[in-house]
Amino acid sequence: MTKKYFILVWGCQMNSADAEKVEAILSQLGYRKTAEEKSADLIVAVACSIRQSAINRLYGQACNWQKRRKQGRLLTILTGCVLPKDKNTPIILYCKTGRMSAEALQTMRKLGYTNVRHLAGGMDAWQTVGGKLLDLSTIEASVLPKEGIELPVSWGTLGKQLVDAGVINLPEFEKVVKMTPEQKAVLSVGSDEKIRIDTTNSQFIVDVLWALGLAQKSIVYEEGPMGKEEKANAGNFASTGGWTLARGDAMQYFNRFDFIPLTPDQQKQVGEIAKNVYRPCCGNSTWFPDCNHGMAALAAIELMVSAGVPEKDIYNAVLALNSFWFSETYLTTATYFARQGIAWNDVDAKTVLGREYSSGQGAGMIAKKVGPLPWRPAPSGGGCGA
Repeated sequence: MTKKYFILVWGCQMNSADAEKVEAILSQLGYRKTAEEKSADLIVAVACSIRQSAINRLYGQACNWQKRRKQGRLLTILTGCVLPKDKNTPIILYCKTGRMSAEALQTMRKLGYTNVRHLAGGMDAWQTVGGKLLDLSTIEASVLPKEGIELPVSWGTLGKQLVDAGVINLPEFEKVVKMTPEQKAVLSVGSDEKIRIDTTNSQFIVDVLWALGLAQKSIVYEEGPMGKEEKANAGNFASTGGWTLARGDAMQYFNRFDFIPLTPDQQKQVGEIAKNVYRPCCGNSTWFPDCNHGMAALAAIELMVSAGVPEKDIYNAVLALNSFWFSETYLTTATYFARQGIAWNDVDAKTVLGREYSSGQGAGMIAKKVGPLPWRPAPSGGGCGA
């Protein structure tokens, strides 16, 4: 259903111009303008502190909005030039050249604000010394590019081997996953094309990697929790008992095949990487792949380690997979970094995939810090079943 926004403008011509820019952005994000405040999913207020009457009206309206916000039925955005009531609030002023922010600095000090600074030279000077300007509206294109992200490995004949061995029951698989001709070829004859994930094929990618991760012999199933303390329950997890697309019982294929050739040293490398790769659906790392995403990530790691892909590139590729499987989480994480001046392309993938950001608990903490994303009103992400 199309989301609706209501916009209020209290101020000068500059505020009106800003409101027009906001409306253009909201239109691009799929919002439709409404003249009825009560029917809006998003309310935007553009105001000016120069006119105290406008600020008084704004605070009065904010009280009315608070009840709807607490019920989770409303998002609000306050923009323009509204000053806080607490005159010791830290404030940083900036503009393009620094001239207007320097003038505003003097004005605010006269108004009694004591903790105000400005960016000398403005954004022009910031860029001259190597500083970056980040546009939050581009985050989605960075995290989830329309053209997808290419992994440094191909399927080869792995899909066909999975079908031939019975790990994938093709007729049942076709009932669950609507495949393109190219995807059908992956499971029938193979493909030397590099694996590419995007918003249209993420389900196919996770399911084939899941089957591969289930059947592939791995150090994770010998030395990790599923081979030690949870060994007796190995068939009861979402990643094992939940794989219903095999011929017969999924556990007859578990940890059985050498589809991916791995030396002992490579197995150790797989284990070390797996320990540092988390997913937001739970608190476990890939060392304990008890859900489909964990098992799929394990297979991807094994594929890349076997191919001799550098470790940094492996983490980058797994982060790409996680981002398409848990898009809401990683758009939020990217916003968190952007607000600190770090572009998504500059983040360290190994760090982001660790417990602090990618475990269920870590991702939850980041989400609380960031708050809701107005351009992503409905959460999205993968489930842990076939």
